[in-house]
Amino acid sequence: MAVPTDHQVRALARCERGFHRRTVAWPRSTRSVRNSAKRGRRPVTTGRAVLLRLGVLRSISLLAASRQQAVTKVIPIGLRVRWLFRGIAADRTLPKERKLMQAYYPELVAPVRWIGRREFDFARHIVVMGIVNRTPNSGLDPNRSMEVGEAVARAEQALREGAEWIDVGGRAFRSDQPPLSAAEEIDRVVPVIRGIRELGDVVISVDTHLPEVAEASHKAGADLINDTHGLRSPGMAELIAETGMSVVITHSLGGPGEKVERPAYGDVVSEVAAFLRQRADYAVGSGIDPEKIIIDPGHDLNKNTQHSNALTRRLREITAIGYPTLVACSNKHFIRESLGAQRGADELRIGTIAANTMCVYQGARIVRVHDVAGNVAAMSTAERVLGLTER
Repeated sequence: MAVPTDHQVRALARCERGFHRRTVAWPRSTRSVRNSAKRGRRPVTTGRAVLLRLGVLRSISLLAASRQQAVTKVIPIGLRVRWLFRGIAADRTLPKERKLMQAYYPELVAPVRWIGRREFDFARHIVVMGIVNRTPNSGLDPNRSMEVGEAVARAEQALREGAEWIDVGGRAFRSDQPPLSAAEEIDRVVPVIRGIRELGDVVISVDTHLPEVAEASHKAGADLINDTHGLRSPGMAELIAETGMSVVITHSLGGPGEKVERPAYGDVVSEVAAFLRQRADYAVGSGIDPEKIIIDPGHDLNKNTQHSNALTRRLREITAIGYPTLVACSNKHFIRESLGAQRGADELRIGTIAANTMCVYQGARIVRVHDVAGNVAAMSTAERVLGLTER
């Protein structure tokens, strides 16, 4: 590959600024570049089609933030050439999720809203939700316990570490578990909800897809239902509309406890976005106030690692729907497989923070986590980097 001189690269910059009739062709060999430089020759002119074929006009615009600074002595010529020919020339053929991501600030439905006893401004603030599971078989939660006192103590610790929201679960999503009745799930979550409610005005959500559990949880003091079945259980939407609770509408194919063999999608992000739009419209049609709706793409819920990674890369297509977006990436299998880490390894905590940061960069505003302290620090930093506190 021939190496252009500084003079030639500057000429290309002039072409990008509008001199399209006079364009520059690369010399055919490295030797001719050296000879041209020694003799002070001007670059050879040729048709604009040459530059279009080489992708140079596309490449020049990425050398710097502005055209006036497209070529400077600060950037070594070797580095500029690698930009031109390796990364940038191929950019035209890259799928959209592999192109450079930019920070995204979605236009939200009712960004300032009350959930339970607290007011949130999702245009300016990222909320950390702490997880409290009273289950014997949650493979993701290292702090799970069947003891009510331990579950409430875990919630109290999460609040001390900066959580503003506690999500209580009494049923794992996994399919390889014994059947669990609504009455058994109520027995698991209601005592924990009552114990947490005594701690103050924290927002309490319940991870359930059964309307019987949702009703009992509301009476015990829960503010919100986190429905991983997407309001598909009969009577759930009507109950939420009647009680005035908020709801997280989460994407999944089969729902909690249902086995889905080899989940397949044509375009997972587009299909998840279409599902969430349809279920949000259904919620509104069932009488739920749009200001009560939050959406969740459902990382790893009936999805493999490639699906969850794609959702993370292209999350702005989900946040663009307009409802505040929650992401539940914490300790998920796609992070574990991406890292090659074992269940419970400390790398999962770090991987979770990385995934959550990518998600909030693209518009997510609520992160559901096991490691509260680490994510509070990361999300506080992300708020300032994104300038949310200045909006």
